[in-house]
Amino acid sequence: MKKKIAFITFLFVGCFPLFSFGQVSTYQATQRIKGKIFNFYPDSKAPSRLRNNHDARIVFSDRNSNKAFSTAYGQHPLGEYKVGEAFYVIGEKNGFYQLVKADPKLLGRPKGLFGWLYSPKNHFSDKAKVSYVGWMPKNNLLYYDHAYVSPTNNRAVRYSVGVNRIERLYNLRRYLNGDSLILFSDPFLKTPCPYKIHTGQSVYAYKRDDVHKTVLISDCPQLSTDSTHFMGWVSMDMITAVGQNEVYRIMPDAQHLACTSIIGNDTMSVHSADFQSRYLFDAGSLSLQSSSSRNVSFDSLHSVWLPVSIWDGKANKFINVKGGYTYVSDVQRMKNGQKQMNIHVFFFAQDKHEVGKLIGALQNVALRMSPNRKYAFSATMISELGNQYLPLTDSLVQWLDFIQSPPHVTRNKDAGVKDAFRNLVLQTRNDCFEDNLLFLFGKSQDISIDSHLHQQLASRSFSMTFFQLSSDNREASQDFLLTAKEALDKNIAEYSQYIQNYIVDPFLLKPSLFFDYGTDANVYLLETPKSSLATGGIVFPLAGQKISNATVELVLDTLFSQIPRRDELLLSSLERYENRLGVLRSKPSWLIRYVHQYAETPTPSIDNIDRNSVSDVYYIPALMPDSTLSHFQKGYVFSKNEISGFLQSFRDLLPVFSEGLGKRELKLLRSLYRQERKNINKRNLRKVLSSESSLAELFYHKTGVHVNDSLFYHLSPSRLKRNEAAFKDWEILYDLSLRKLQKMEEDYVEAKLEEVLVGNDVYYFIPQTLIP
Repeated sequence: MKKKIAFITFLFVGCFPLFSFGQVSTYQATQRIKGKIFNFYPDSKAPSRLRNNHDARIVFSDRNSNKAFSTAYGQHPLGEYKVGEAFYVIGEKNGFYQLVKADPKLLGRPKGLFGWLYSPKNHFSDKAKVSYVGWMPKNNLLYYDHAYVSPTNNRAVRYSVGVNRIERLYNLRRYLNGDSLILFSDPFLKTPCPYKIHTGQSVYAYKRDDVHKTVLISDCPQLSTDSTHFMGWVSMDMITAVGQNEVYRIMPDAQHLACTSIIGNDTMSVHSADFQSRYLFDAGSLSLQSSSSRNVSFDSLHSVWLPVSIWDGKANKFINVKGGYTYVSDVQRMKNGQKQMNIHVFFFAQDKHEVGKLIGALQNVALRMSPNRKYAFSATMISELGNQYLPLTDSLVQWLDFIQSPPHVTRNKDAGVKDAFRNLVLQTRNDCFEDNLLFLFGKSQDISIDSHLHQQLASRSFSMTFFQLSSDNREASQDFLLTAKEALDKNIAEYSQYIQNYIVDPFLLKPSLFFDYGTDANVYLLETPKSSLATGGIVFPLAGQKISNATVELVLDTLFSQIPRRDELLLSSLERYENRLGVLRSKPSWLIRYVHQYAETPTPSIDNIDRNSVSDVYYIPALMPDSTLSHFQKGYVFSKNEISGFLQSFRDLLPVFSEGLGKRELKLLRSLYRQERKNINKRNLRKVLSSESSLAELFYHKTGVHVNDSLFYHLSPSRLKRNEAAFKDWEILYDLSLRKLQKMEEDYVEAKLEEVLVGNDVYYFIPQTLIP
């Protein structure tokens, strides 16, 4: 009997952890995840019950210099840990967790005598390899490896950098440096991080501090992602939860947009110029509706955040070198204008064969075209009988064909050089900063034009380069060069006067010096941007020779190098002064005054808010009716990391069948959709889709977007049969959906998807009409 008692006692003791030899015992268990699986968006209605997960629970340091202690009372520090470092929990006491470093390779059945009795999911295979951390306060730990997610679809909630509380406007400079938000390494916002994020940029929130004043953010929705660039703490009123991927893009013709402000519960008429962004995020899933009773049908209203400018754009200005005003709106005009380059060629009818021989050099324009610019081309053959025009076209081939084989001269009321320049002025836009390159080929013709034309060319940012095709000692040939030099001097003078309206830095003013770039010809071009802001020059051959293709190529190389650098110099200078001086004379916008009027707590005068940057943005919650949203284009935005996964999720649901949808193919589809439904329920750890759920629900949970056709909403996967009444409609819809998916994939591969700038990051915009 004694032996039995001793044996049972031995078994009973052996089945429990042994702590006699160090902090981690042979049979030490970690905490299991259980129901703490999803980091649901705060204040949202989370699912009442989730299936338990029995894997080892991992927690993370939520700040830098996070101290671990030898006891559960915060005594005797053992070490400090950085934000994001992972730990297993092996004990809990007095508001502290006992931690060891997390490493999946350490998990397994213990090596002890009774190791076979323990689960390999939450035990250590070799306690000697476990790195003990110590005791750390629970409040200093992050419980999830992912950002806040929506209970609706378990996808990450997107935040945008922008103010959402009027009181914060009086103390912006502590958190913003120009257009950059400062991150801190601790929730008390004492120690700045080296990382900065731009106003309007999309981020993800992981955790709020105990008093809901600060929030931990990152640029990635998953901690385990290798592409995580930063993680830090910011004030909660400096970021706004705006939804997920669904957006509304403001159409170009939108003017006054009616919406209901949730702040004042008033109907407002907002102009498209009041927004800091062309895209409004759909925040319907975040419950922005006002709690006040209002006799409206919420079914026809959509929740959005309005990203409005804090400053009145009409008053944002600074003084230029001429003593006048340069407006902040000019900076964006310059940025947009510089995306377009127009190339124009003038030549005379009697020289068309010689110009045609230079087509080999001109065709190489295609090799110099930047993917970040748009290009257009025009050509004019000058004749006293009548000029022949090729208007601006984006077809390079059509342009080359015109130059190589120009049309026959027909009588035209437009004739001669002056009419050619007048036509050129008419087909180019004034004061929009598009780069216009003019190449004029001639020999001994009169190329003089009126002074007012030079002014108009300068305000269209024309670069003029004159080519003399052949050289001789005749007086007319010399006059051609003298007239070209005179025209070039006038163009330089007029352009210098024009561009000074947009120069604030006096050190950008240049003396406009020429440099001889030629070897086998005289190639005198302005040395831009080193000693000139204007571009262009004069090119003529050595005595008794002709202009060659190599010389034309040299000019093209030089100008295509100079102009982008000149543009960047002008734009970067204005952007620098925009951030520093743009708000000195600014006044708060009428929308900010409106928000100030309805402030919940008394605040100082709105004119006393911090003057930080013209890019400051404030998010106003609002409800927009369908009639207003008709001025928007609905769609979705995806980052470069998200777009491939989005397309693949659609490809998983829309396999290609070589022989159409027969019985066998429909059976495969039903089986595929049944398995996808199981996978989605398993991933969500709850039943979000039943066997009777519609195809629209299945596609939404798989892809994160709403499909278009109503048939998706009326069909369930189990009804995909040939004897169903809706089969023919489904067959047509399936084919259409495949073609839409292929179109999206082709546009992505060929870089045709529209790219949009969100903050400082590039996203792809996919219109709702492209979604199956």
